[in-house]
Amino acid sequence: LRYILGLDRQWAVVVVGAGHLGLAMAQYSGFEKRGFVVRAIFDVDKEKCDPDRDIPIICTEKMAEFIKENEIEIAMITVPAPAAQQVCDDLCAAGIKAILNFAPVALNCDESVRCLSVDLTTKLEAIAYYMSFSKDKLWKAV
Repeated sequence: LRYILGLDRQWAVVVVGAGHLGLAMAQYSGFEKRGFVVRAIFDVDKEKCDPDRDIPIICTEKMAEFIKENEIEIAMITVPAPAAQQVCDDLCAAGIKAILNFAPVALNCDESVRCLSVDLTTKLEAIAYYMSFSKDKLWKAV
């Protein structure tokens, strides 16, 4: 089953965006337990760049080179919506094969790149919907 799901190996991952979400994703220990090892975080803000951290934060101008040299296949995008498409384009050009997109925007990817978007707002809306129709509220309405 692990082979079928592609979980029989380690996957090298990068995160693009060193904001709160990007740092939280990169530092989440559950990924490594499942075979996803975050190798680096990239950001445009040179003040955030720190190659000496446990998970280095590297300036995005070095992203393509790092991805190629380290044979990275998966990237997570955690940048603001206006920057997401350009980041996606840069990742595709660098050879990324799969993107997990947390930016609140639909991305247009190269056909050879798998892209899955996570919309946290719709998940919160779903939770609110389910909370609105809890057993107690439905029972009281009848």
